[in-house]
Amino acid sequence: MFNTKNKKYWALGELLKAVMQDEGDWISWWIYEDVKKVCWVGKKEIDVSTTKKLYGFLLRNIEEKAKKK
Repeated sequence: MFNTKNKKYWALGELLKAVMQDEGDWISWWIYEDVKKVCWVGKKEIDVSTTKKLYGFLLRNIEEKAKKK
């Protein structure tokens, strides 16, 4: 269903990236890569094995960016 030939899904992915300020391309990685869903921030391992956990991770990134401004 998700592939590069389907413009609707591509557009949805781009919209999600913009809304979630996903500069690290975490959303695409989460959707397309068949690996253990873990992010490393420094030496800390962050579990993003579910969409809810990924969402929380992305929200924390947004909050951290806002604090730096």
